[in-house]
Amino acid sequence: MLKTLTMTVALLAAVPAAADNAHLDRSASNVLRQYNIQTPVSELTSHQKHNIVLIAHSGKDGGKRAQILSALGQGVLGRLLNR
Repeated sequence: MLKTLTMTVALLAAVPAAADNAHLDRSASNVLRQYNIQTPVSELTSHQKHNIVLIAHSGKDGGKRAQILSALGQGVLGRLLNR
């Protein structure tokens, strides 16, 4: 009985997390498409996805594309370090 109850609670806790991940994936995909950045969302970490969505929704107007590329490791510094 306890094992069944524990499994049920674990499954119920995982459902909202899966929904949040799907929403984050869609948001990140929309941001990448908006800024014409060709990077598959499936290859990004959750941290990178959060960062690009936050950058896109920040109040600053200028330099968002460069900031997103930097968060993805594709900015100038990222290209130098990957050589």
